[in-house]
Amino acid sequence: MDSEVITIGEAAEFLKTSKTYIFKMVREGELRVTKRGKRYTRLMKSDLIAFLRRYRKVAIPTKEVQR
Repeated sequence: MDSEVITIGEAAEFLKTSKTYIFKMVREGELRVTKRGKRYTRLMKSDLIAFLRRYRKVAIPTKEVQR
């Protein structure tokens, strides 16, 4: 897994969403924060990849479902 530490803005770009939504997911415990501060919040890229894998089955229908 990738152990790169990224910013909220980079996480938003990676997930193709807004920074506000990333903060919401952090607040709700969906995403884990590695370093938190008043102006210094970072996430692990590996956590974002795990998040995508966890919700992939829900978000992307299989070919069998599309038929």
